[in-house]
Amino acid sequence: VNPKGAVPAIKDGDFALSESNAILRYLAESRDINDPLNPKDLKKKSIMDSLLEFTAQHLRPPLIAHLIHQFEKKDAPDALFLEHIKAEEDLALGAVETILSQFEGDLTQGNEATLADLQI
Repeated sequence: VNPKGAVPAIKDGDFALSESNAILRYLAESRDINDPLNPKDLKKKSIMDSLLEFTAQHLRPPLIAHLIHQFEKKDAPDALFLEHIKAEEDLALGAVETILSQFEGDLTQGNEATLADLQI
């Protein structure tokens, strides 16, 4: 299903799709899931989309790199690599905190969970 032979991937009838954010959006739209999880309001939806992209491009990569490095079980961990990854993790997590501080409540749109909250 996934051209890379990886997960996540879904098959819905004869339609196949990979990449977590694309899958979330597809499921929300195809199942007609409405506010607040999948906002119809353009500004709320744009904020959600921005956070989904931020997560995919900036938050997830250093976290995954760190996990992969840990599971490789090298005899001598690459301290410089881990320092770099830790700095990227801290930067991304700090940005998430800044983003979330713009909203009242604990979620990406205040007290309303959106698809972005499933990724953060």
